[in-house]
Amino acid sequence: MEILNKWIATAARYNQIYFSKCFEHLGLTGGQYLFIINICLDRGITQDQLADKLAMNKSTIARVVAQLEEGGFLLRRSNENDKRVYNLYPTEKATAMLPQIVDIIQQWNDCLTEDFTQEERDIFEVLMIKLTRNAIAHARLLEGS
Repeated sequence: MEILNKWIATAARYNQIYFSKCFEHLGLTGGQYLFIINICLDRGITQDQLADKLAMNKSTIARVVAQLEEGGFLLRRSNENDKRVYNLYPTEKATAMLPQIVDIIQQWNDCLTEDFTQEERDIFEVLMIKLTRNAIAHARLLEGS
């Protein structure tokens, strides 16, 4: 078996290139679309919940949230029950671009799996979810040591 990480890293690199180009006209960088999607679909999500959902550290979340707020894509409001916690809400700008973001993602998914059967697509998705969960779990174990 070849080094699996080589293929994962290559796919991730080209994923980033594709999304950076496709989202440029929307004023987003390659990874910000994930934030827009999650904030639009879960209005009022906290930064901590977003960090858990995206499997990112809190400092990265805070940095990207600040960029998106500055760009007019989201509003950050203090939580009524805990003033240290911020709830995130999409602006009209973010909500309006959500369908475009979803279309771009679907187009890329179709490109990535263009020679897959439907069964292969389904199996691949299940395997990628398992692989990602394993990666997160084992990397977190290393963080704790």
